[in-house]
Amino acid sequence: MILPYDELNNIEERLVEESFDIEAEDGTKKRRFNVEACIDIVLDALIMAYVYGVDYANETLGTEIPPTKAEMREAIYKKIADKDFEQRVREYAEDGKLPEIMRVVETDMTRVFNEGSLTTATEAGAQSKTWITMNDDRVRDTHSYLEGMTVPLDAEFYTFDGDQASAPGGFSMAENNVNCRCILAFG
Repeated sequence: MILPYDELNNIEERLVEESFDIEAEDGTKKRRFNVEACIDIVLDALIMAYVYGVDYANETLGTEIPPTKAEMREAIYKKIADKDFEQRVREYAEDGKLPEIMRVVETDMTRVFNEGSLTTATEAGAQSKTWITMNDDRVRDTHSYLEGMTVPLDAEFYTFDGDQASAPGGFSMAENNVNCRCILAFG
């Protein structure tokens, strides 16, 4: 878990505070969001996730490498399926889809956390990385397959469905990224 559940609940509460109901022409109510405020809330969460990833790697490796703005920005704005987090949040916020916004938050936080930890481990001179799942019944088969697998730090992890990633959350197929909770250990 990258963030405690209470922090994810806090993010969701902040998003709800930025929503309002409007009445549609047919008399039904539809939820709308302050789109820019939602983007800012998610951006704050992703910055926090990146810093947590850097802190995690520093703690496990006994280093004190600070995060850099350029690397953080690159990780946060990385495009997945040709869209960065901001584009996905904007689309879902405009459609009033809170569950989808929260899925972006949780999925991208895992990816950004792992990118922060991997960048730090690389700078620290780590030699290898090991895939760690939450080891529960929610872990997808492609990630269970990777559980405990150790590869050189600059190598990719390959799933049995043909996908590959340097870290959790970095696959090319969305079904291997969405709601991923995996992390890396370094050696």
